Amino acid sequence: MKKALSVICLAAITFIACKKDKNDPDPEPEPQPVNVIAYWEGKYVDTKNGNKEGYFGVLLRADSTARIYVEDPGVTVTDTSKVTSRTETTFTHQSDAKKLTFTYHTEAYPAINLATSGTVNDAANGIAGTWGNSPSASDRGTYTVTKK
Repeated sequence: MKKALSVICLAAITFIACKKDKNDPDPEPEPQPVNVIAYWEGKYVDTKNGNKEGYFGVLLRADSTARIYVEDPGVTVTDTSKVTSRTETTFTHQSDAKKLTFTYHTEAYPAINLATSGTVNDAANGIAGTWGNSPSASDRGTYTVTKK
């Protein structure tokens, strides 16, 4: 009987000793995917051209294609069908890192390829990044867009 009681006590002590410490931190939650499929619009700043600002819009589609809208500095855009330059391209989006990149050329300057790199904000309603002459995505300026 004493032997059985000793085994039961030893098992109880082992079970209690293995209990999870309440001071252990909870594991980090898994990052949630960010949905960028939407129309985004805002502005670009051309730091190589006197910090001039122009209209920048991008329609990101579920099939990873995008339509880029660019307008010259000083021109107000009320209808994207009338912007100076529209182009079709593809984009990549790393939802876990909230990174977005695309390369494109504008209709006004078809021989110049441009590239962008941006980060989606925590609220997933804005993207801020840089742009440049491809393959660089940062040698020409910055852009900011918000989800519409």
